[in-house]
Amino acid sequence: MDSMTALGIVAGSLTTLAYLPQVLKTWRSRSADGMSWSMLIILCLGIALWLVYGVYVHDMPLIMANLLTLVFSSAILGIKIRYEAMPKLRSPRQLFVPGAATLQSSISQNWQIETEVTFTQPEPESSSPVA
Repeated sequence: MDSMTALGIVAGSLTTLAYLPQVLKTWRSRSADGMSWSMLIILCLGIALWLVYGVYVHDMPLIMANLLTLVFSSAILGIKIRYEAMPKLRSPRQLFVPGAATLQSSISQNWQIETEVTFTQPEPESSSPVA
């Protein structure tokens, strides 16, 4: 094994293992609230493309690092889908917040807004020029 291959293996291992704490935290908390949807999707697509590139150029360190990183980032995305998106899709959509009708009716019963609109004639313009 040459030194550049060893360097690639070490670099790939470190960047891949950097995802492990986030995967564990996300798994334990059952939440990926702090991670945006767009970042996770773009990250997974980018890693998948790096994996395809690694296969194309037959670079084993690149293949292994991106394969493992894709597994980790996909796990985070899967947890986000399972615990954020799926419950929202399963729950019935409510147009009104429970209790809002009661709150609205109590407000309309307790508060009355009185308005008074008056119209006045405009002042007639003077015909003298202003100096």
